[in-house]
Amino acid sequence: MDQQYKISGLEAFFLITFCALADLGDILATFFLDPIFGLGEAVKLIINIFTAPLLFIWGIIKGVRGMWAIGLGVAAEFVPLVGNTAPGRTIAAITVVLMDWHSGAVPLVGTVSKVVGKK
Repeated sequence: MDQQYKISGLEAFFLITFCALADLGDILATFFLDPIFGLGEAVKLIINIFTAPLLFIWGIIKGVRGMWAIGLGVAAEFVPLVGNTAPGRTIAAITVVLMDWHSGAVPLVGTVSKVVGKK
């Protein structure tokens, strides 16, 4: 392995697991706590308030590419129905890991689009 990645396999596992558990907490709060006087909304807000800064701080400290994916994933969680049932954080975490591990594919896509676009 010639290239050093910013995200190791263990970090990727913990990141995706953390995001998946937060998304699972959102889903459980939506379906089981929302019928109880809106208690689920408070739980989901607490989950969002604690996970969003942790993801951003982690991304900034690691210097990873794809912070836009984390931003979109976290922003999607604040949309009332869609964000509570869709795994936005988990998809964002997987996107960031894949962008780090396959960073050589990004320039290739730009090159291919330039070649294909020429007539």
